[in-house]
This record gives sequence, C-alpha cells and structure tokens, in this order.
Amino acid sequence: MNACHRFFLWADKLSWVLGVIGVSTLVVMVIAISADVICRYFFNSPIDGVRDMQQLFNAFIVSAMMPVLIRYDGNITINFIDHIKKPKFLKVIRIIAHVTGFVLLCLLAYRLWLHSAYMAANNERTITLLRPIAPWWYIASLCMGYAAFMCLHNIFHAIFPKKTETATGGAA
Repeated sequence: MNACHRFFLWADKLSWVLGVIGVSTLVVMVIAISADVICRYFFNSPIDGVRDMQQLFNAFIVSAMMPVLIRYDGNITINFIDHIKKPKFLKVIRIIAHVTGFVLLCLLAYRLWLHSAYMAANNERTITLLRPIAPWWYIASLCMGYAAFMCLHNIFHAIFPKKTETATGGAA
C-alpha cells in the first residue's frame, strides 16, 4: 500500500467519523423535537430553545454526512447510458461526474463560508438562546469542503483503482 492509499484510507475514516457525528446529531434533534411536540400537545408548554437548536444543527447535519455519502457514491443516480458496458467509457463518465461534483462542492463551500462571514460580521444570533449562528455555518462550510476533497478521493480511485474495485466504483 503506497502513501496515497494510506492517506486516503485515513480520509475514509474521517468521513465515517463525520457521518457518525451527523447521524448522532440527527438522533438528538429527533428526540428533542419529539419531546417538544409532546410538551406542546399535552402540556401546552414548548421546550425553550428547541427551535434554536434546530436552526443551528440543520446545516451541520446535512454537511457532516456529505463526505461519506460522496465517498461511497451513496447519492441517487440515473443510469440513462447503462446499455454501454465498456469499462473505459464508464471510467471516464465516473471521473467527469466526480470532477463536476468537486467543482460544485467547492463553490458551495465557498458560498457557505461567505455566508458565515456575513453572519459573523452582523453578530447574528438565535432568537431564544441568543447563541451565535456563524460558527455552525463555518463548520458546515468546512464539511462541504471536505466533501469536495472526497470527490478528489474518488477521482484518484477511478484513475488508479485497487485490484478489488471495478471501473464503476464498487467492490468486485
């Protein structure tokens, strides 16, 4: 195993850690929102701060799970050219798709960073808890940047596949 493969193995592990943190945050959000709904319905008394927490965590949840989704091609695909079975053609298509994803995710990360800077400059805070919003969007921006890096990871593996990988991505 060469240095690049070891580096990308480390990158895989980091994407899984981010995914687990994102899923854990999602579970906490579901529990908090469920408890808030139950308290509203039965006791006419919402839990203070749940909506603020939701506002802070939503972008983080999506962006934290994005790197592992990108790395393992967990996104929805439409195979409109699946009748072409030439491995070299499928390899080129896969590389083009990941290059496009890389460019778009870099743009998204950049725009999220600018949005975070705007919120930080204006000292935007949540309504009830008065917590700053910008740090969470900075984290979301970094996670999207890491998702873009995972596109580079996929490009590398498409150009230099391991012996156990096929040209379309998965294990043989």
